[in-house]
Amino acid sequence: MYAPGGIDQVVCQNEEVCGPLWNVDPQLLKMALAPYPKLKAALFPQCAVHGIPSLDISLYHLIKSLHPFDPSRLFGWQSANTLAVGDTSNELPHFSRPDLINRYAITERLDFLYYLRHGRPSFAFGTFLVQHLAKSKSSKQQIQCAAEEAYSLGLVHFCTPSVAASCVCFLELLGVESFKLRVDLKVANIILDHLSKLNVESTFGLKQTLAEKVAKLSECEKTAAAELLVLLEEAVSDNINKQGLSRTSYKSGQEWSLVIQFCKLHGLKLSTTFLHECAEANDWLQFILFIQLSNYQADEVNALLEEFNPPLKDHLLLAFNNLQIISCREMDGYQSNTESIKIEKMHITKNPTDLFQILLCCQDKSPPWHYLTSEAVRQQAPILTILAACLRDANILHCLCVWIITHLDTITVEEATNHIKDSLEHHEFDLHDFTMIWKLLLKKQNSKVLIRGFQLFQKDSPLLHLLHMYEMCQENKNYSEAKNRLQEFHMCLTSLKTAPKPSCEIPVAWLQSQATALLLLMLQQCQTQYELRKLLQLFADIDNILISSGPNFKKLSALSQILQDTAVPINPDILCNYSLENLQKECNEILKQLLEKHLFILARQVAKLAELPVDSLVIHELLQELSVLKNRGQWCRKEAREHFWRKCHEAFICNSVTHGSAYEFFLNQASAIALKEPVVESSDEEEIDNIQEKYFLLTIAGHWVAQKDAVPIDQLEAVEKEIWLCRIAQHIALNNCLYRYSRQFSADGTSFEDAATEFAFNKLCALNTSKYLKLEGLPNKETADCRLNRVQTEALNLLVGHLLDEGCIHESSRVCRYFNFYSRDVALVLHCRALASGDADATQFHPDIQIIIAGRLSLNEGTEKEEETSSDSK
Repeated sequence: MYAPGGIDQVVCQNEEVCGPLWNVDPQLLKMALAPYPKLKAALFPQCAVHGIPSLDISLYHLIKSLHPFDPSRLFGWQSANTLAVGDTSNELPHFSRPDLINRYAITERLDFLYYLRHGRPSFAFGTFLVQHLAKSKSSKQQIQCAAEEAYSLGLVHFCTPSVAASCVCFLELLGVESFKLRVDLKVANIILDHLSKLNVESTFGLKQTLAEKVAKLSECEKTAAAELLVLLEEAVSDNINKQGLSRTSYKSGQEWSLVIQFCKLHGLKLSTTFLHECAEANDWLQFILFIQLSNYQADEVNALLEEFNPPLKDHLLLAFNNLQIISCREMDGYQSNTESIKIEKMHITKNPTDLFQILLCCQDKSPPWHYLTSEAVRQQAPILTILAACLRDANILHCLCVWIITHLDTITVEEATNHIKDSLEHHEFDLHDFTMIWKLLLKKQNSKVLIRGFQLFQKDSPLLHLLHMYEMCQENKNYSEAKNRLQEFHMCLTSLKTAPKPSCEIPVAWLQSQATALLLLMLQQCQTQYELRKLLQLFADIDNILISSGPNFKKLSALSQILQDTAVPINPDILCNYSLENLQKECNEILKQLLEKHLFILARQVAKLAELPVDSLVIHELLQELSVLKNRGQWCRKEAREHFWRKCHEAFICNSVTHGSAYEFFLNQASAIALKEPVVESSDEEEIDNIQEKYFLLTIAGHWVAQKDAVPIDQLEAVEKEIWLCRIAQHIALNNCLYRYSRQFSADGTSFEDAATEFAFNKLCALNTSKYLKLEGLPNKETADCRLNRVQTEALNLLVGHLLDEGCIHESSRVCRYFNFYSRDVALVLHCRALASGDADATQFHPDIQIIIAGRLSLNEGTEKEEETSSDSK
């Protein structure tokens, strides 16, 4: 105990610290301490596993006294629980224990559709076998129902590859053909990809909308299938364009085969879009190949043959008529059919349409190129116009017009040539005729015929670049390439202007005017605001190319950029009738819509762009701030209201708001404050605040209207009368409060009354005219008819007296006239003034006034005599 370092150093047996003198054998020490167990346990504590000293009290001893827990029956799997009885389970409870499942679990039977939704077709098939097929007597019916449910589920989840693939695999496991489901899934995904690139709405919304349409296919709805067919045709056409494939190539036909499969599976009429394109391009080989692979009906094919040029149409008609399978029973009618074909051939011989015969005949005509174009119109053979353009002295513009007409349908030709009175075969087309054709085709968005025509007849014309630009914008939406085409048009147009001898037969002025018209037409043909914005941005870069009298594309583009993130559109009418006035009208309408949506920043940009006054904009902003203050509960504070009205005044000054708009704003706000009828009883403090606030607003309204170039006296007087009503009500309210509130009010600091003093206009020269110093119009004792009540009349009389004390004769006169109020003091002052200035004679005054003046004069004379008597006595 007395060893260096204490008993701990002795027990640890460290000779270097304590020395050999203090060493003690631990075993001997333990034996010596046996009679003292607590001391032994303190010096030599027992340790459990891993060197942790064992405790005589465990956690389970501590929770034993807690009512919800019984360590003898709980936590039996814990080795440290020494209180557990022997029959307690030594296993941690879990969800796979059968005894717990049987006692507590809620079991649910999973159907095969559950596994299909989770992408597990084999589990779905096994579940179907066990739950449905094994216990069913009608296996075919069960398989058919399961296949229909899997088909519907696959259509609903067409955009989830795992679910769609599981449904397809499940159908194959059932032994049911999955071709229809696979085609519908592919169709739905192609349409989704196409719509996702076109629409600006969320992909989730597109998927949901499309899933609803696709799901109707399982119900065999023809309407839904027809709608999907239209979308599929657009998607396939767009994919072909993006891949850069020829629209009549074999690969394009393979793309269109999916459309045909969809039509056949859902009982729709086979799509003829690809066949129309082949017929327009005169690609007869792909036409025949596609109808053979797709098994079109004969009547459908014959109707499409009309779109080929006449030679190809005749050849194909003969080919299709001869390609007939004749059975043995039909041999009797074969001879008569052959005879009819011979008669048709004889008819063709009598009316020759052979190309070489026409070329031989044109040599005898003058001019030969005109004969070829006439035959081109009669035979509907565009090739003849190309040959005619190759002859000497041929009119290229005439050949171009005839070539275009021979490529159009009958209705379009009638519309384009409605102004021509004579026969088209003998008419010579000029620039006016071409203008009508040009405008009609562009209106119908048929630019391909014009492009091909210029490529054949006028490949150096600047209009070819313009048409390519039109096609890039309207069909391909390639605005960067369209800009390059437009720049090339500008370069060609510039070179034509500077060239000594123009190489183009079309005048430069006509080219420039039609270019402007085409750009305007493109803007009118825009289907969305996005397309309009892109076109305006494109045209804004080349604004100096066009005629100076055209629209200001830079301003229109800037307007479109401002509105791009809003739902406010630009009215297309501004594009047709553009002028600065119409632009301002349109911007004014846009401004109203933006203000309704509280888009003040954008509204300010629009107003700046169109050079519009910002009166309504500033007022709407302030009204919005007013609404915010009221919603936040800050409007009840007098300081907040005064600060806001001052802010409005400063905002009107900073934004150069017109005086009339500012006057109307403050006047309307003052009118919105309703005052109670003045009573004799005491008024509350809120009512006094309302009176003074209205007083302030009316004063600042009069301040603004007084700043007009031609001061409207009537408005000023009307405002001043309202101010005096407020002053009367304030005087009555303060008296009713027994001056309690007035003392508190003066101690609060700045008040509305003090603020109104800054904007007072009662000293304005326009009001203080000599008219109010004259007796004419001043109410006298007999004619006065004041409509104020007794309390108001007494307050007015007192306030008018204060005005006279301050020398405000003009204002006191005006106030009496406003309320038709008779004030003896005012009347006396004005009569004295009239008497002193010589404007009136005392004999003309009212008797009461004469008595007062006479008494005053006698009093003055008596005073003077007394002064003289006192001076004499001295």
